[in-house]
Amino acid sequence: MRRARETTSPGVRLRRRLVRAAGSTALLVLAEPLRAQARDLPFAIGERLEYRVRVAGLGTIGRGSMWVVGPADVRGHDAWLLRFDMKAGRGPLKASDRTASWIDPTRMASLRYTKEERHPLSRNSESVELFPETGRWAEAGGGAGESSSAAPLDELSFMYFLRTIPVDSDTLLRFDRHFDDARNPTTVRVVGRESGATEGGEFR
Repeated sequence: MRRARETTSPGVRLRRRLVRAAGSTALLVLAEPLRAQARDLPFAIGERLEYRVRVAGLGTIGRGSMWVVGPADVRGHDAWLLRFDMKAGRGPLKASDRTASWIDPTRMASLRYTKEERHPLSRNSESVELFPETGRWAEAGGGAGESSSAAPLDELSFMYFLRTIPVDSDTLLRFDRHFDDARNPTTVRVVGRESGATEGGEFR
């Protein structure tokens, strides 16, 4: 996943590597699927993905989780809460990332986004309210802007959105769905499909 005109932070690069590696180290716990009204989604409240953070030559240096909870109310809208939590490090070099996204599952539109990211050489904090109906977003620190998409996404909800897209191998997709238009477009290349063996079984 690559965003044009955007400098990729160390945390984002690490999360991408973790997601690619998750298939061999993950434990999936699937709850009884709950449906967002009439819409079928490939994930549900209660789903949880856990993985180990590994570095070549150092072995396991941390752990992370992605999970779905809810329902939650955001300004009168029914939402699901997507969470990502990672801690890794060795000695004085430590990194952490706590990201949350409140998403309307019927529209696949983000309503709220928070992020606390810490790395040895950088720190990043975000707290954003998104208003899909009016095409606006506002940060807690005073920043604001407009979204060209009626169903805007943030960094975390975009990863879940991708799971709803039927794709073929060797496909290049472009999306203008990030809530901040300056971070668009996002391009995704599908290189293939495979199955991964995990402690919870084998999954596609």
